Amino acid sequence: MKKLLTVLLVLAMVMGLTACGKKNQHEAVDHGEATIWYTYTQGQETYLLKAVEDFNASQDKFKITATSQSNQGFADSVYQAVMAKNGPDIIIDYASTAATYVEDNKVIALDEYLSEDLQKALSAGAKEEATSFEDGKMHVFPIVFSGPVLFYNPELLEAAGVAVPTNWDEVYEASKVINQLFVWTTTENDKVVYHVAKEDPGVAGTKHPWGFAVDSPTDVLQSMIMQNGVEIWDNNAKECKFADPKVYAALDWYGKGCQEGLFLSNPTLDNYFSSDYNAYNIAMYVGSVAGSPYLSAPWDVAPMPQTKGDKEWTPAWNRGVMIFNYDDEARAQAAAAFLEYFAKPEVNAGWCEACNYMTALTTTQDNATYKAFLGNGTDAVKALLALRPESAGSFIAVPAIQYVRNALKNAMADAAAGVSGEQAVKNAIEYVNDQL
Repeated sequence: MKKLLTVLLVLAMVMGLTACGKKNQHEAVDHGEATIWYTYTQGQETYLLKAVEDFNASQDKFKITATSQSNQGFADSVYQAVMAKNGPDIIIDYASTAATYVEDNKVIALDEYLSEDLQKALSAGAKEEATSFEDGKMHVFPIVFSGPVLFYNPELLEAAGVAVPTNWDEVYEASKVINQLFVWTTTENDKVVYHVAKEDPGVAGTKHPWGFAVDSPTDVLQSMIMQNGVEIWDNNAKECKFADPKVYAALDWYGKGCQEGLFLSNPTLDNYFSSDYNAYNIAMYVGSVAGSPYLSAPWDVAPMPQTKGDKEWTPAWNRGVMIFNYDDEARAQAAAAFLEYFAKPEVNAGWCEACNYMTALTTTQDNATYKAFLGNGTDAVKALLALRPESAGSFIAVPAIQYVRNALKNAMADAAAGVSGEQAVKNAIEYVNDQL
């Protein structure tokens, strides 16, 4: 009897060790094929196609094909094709996109297919978003992320004698000094020249610059809400949770800056504030790290400002792999096998460099290629390094969040127009309730 128990214990230990490295919860197939649809161009396309080629050459069980698609109407094209059961197996997109397919069971549960080691490699913030779907399963696997940062004109801030803002109060104070201190004019060769208003009050054709602007009001208000330790959405109760005095105050802060002419609420030259920044209309703005190539005026970059004395938080724009469900085990396992390969540190590091994104995987952070990429000193990487991965977070991936995002944007627009913060929040919540 003792001998039998010993044998059973040994078998249990072996099975436990095997289960720890188990690839998926589905019976393995002999072969399978899957397709990736993408809209990438240039370096990103080249890297993705090489990764597909290398994966196919690395084994003879699965075959992946990558097909370029038109960027215009891509989301609708994918949705229609998936619903008609003739779409791609893989796209790389946001969790909010995956959420639109969950209710119809059109995306597989990746936690049933991916190795435990790979699932553990997700950073805390990325894992929180990847598992925030209504059914609690993982329907997207984040592999890279970017986000908003503070771009600023170092020459203006230095001339004004103000430090680079680290919190929202400092943003307001710096904007006030810059707006009141400077006027500008344009010379014959279109060079912008600033003048100190008190020293040169009679300059013809002068204009006071705005101090600050935000490309994405939704992300800025989301940040201020989270930094204040306030909840945004209760998915169980299906209700907004940001009717809070701290949020009213944050909106009043933004509205005050706009009403006093210190903050520019809408771009005047383009869809983004980079053009206004280049025209010296604004001295600082919060925008995507991807905006640095579009800046021609002197610039530097800093992390997203925080709420003074409260929780540090900044948005993470995670992009990951989702795999569509066609009730075809061979296709699902082929797609999952490619994801396992694409998420390897050396492959993921190259993808981060091709996209100019940070990794969402802890296993990549110590990779030599990734470290070299972050240390290359380019302007694009300089902007990327202003992100704070340790304090980055996202909205939960549920269908109602699309309405919440719009509501936050609307609240910022209301505040800019002079509506009180409390009323702006009330209007936002009414909007979400109406949509639901």
